[in-house]
Amino acid sequence: DKDNNDVTSNYNITFDLGTLEILARHITIKTNTSSKVYDDQIYFDEAYEVTVGTLGNNHKINVISKTEILNVSSVDNVLEVAIFDEEDIDVTQNYVITYEYGTIELTPRPMLIKPCDVEKIYDASELVANSTQILLDSNQPEYLDIVDGHTLHTTFEGSIINVGVTNSSISSYKIFDGDVDVTSNYIVTTVLGEIKITPRPIIIKPVDLQKVYDGLELVAENAISFIPTENQDEYLLIVEGHEIKAKYID
Repeated sequence: DKDNNDVTSNYNITFDLGTLEILARHITIKTNTSSKVYDDQIYFDEAYEVTVGTLGNNHKINVISKTEILNVSSVDNVLEVAIFDEEDIDVTQNYVITYEYGTIELTPRPMLIKPCDVEKIYDASELVANSTQILLDSNQPEYLDIVDGHTLHTTFEGSIINVGVTNSSISSYKIFDGDVDVTSNYIVTTVLGEIKITPRPIIIKPVDLQKVYDGLELVAENAISFIPTENQDEYLLIVEGHEIKAKYID
């Protein structure tokens, strides 16, 4: 009463119970969108932002699962998170989480390749390209080297047998990681190479002739390929199976 006396016994009290309810906290998490060039490494992106709602005081988000890709592709960046309080107690059940997924993408690795230029002195045999060059040029920085540990296998078109110059080209290529074909992870541009055969330098001289004077003219009838000396290393013998036919002048 007004004198602060307990008068509860003078009442017949009936309780009409109310309810207490804690509602789940709604948040929206948007995962990041990103990409990089294929490099034979597992790629993932754990970045995200809370775009709708907020966390409770001193709560924090931990990523507990993520999407990973190894080969060229584009997929939803699916993350799963858990929410912890300041004492590292999992309070995820107190939240309703909506996800908006970005994408992660591995793009093909660009390479620029050509047949290695080849050149030789004429020897009556065919000359073809037999190796490949990966072109790395500061003026074309978009082209990259092959991934370390990968191997490039190529086939070539173009050949020459006589003195002259012609082009060689790469007709097909495959790229392997060990025994695994990873060609689809690359985008390859090819340019032409050069095949060149230069003239064969030889020295020829008439055969030395000698006879006892008989009143008849002595003329050279045959020619030989002159054998180079130590001071004439740039000269070669005639190709085996070839012969010299010469016209002689007095």
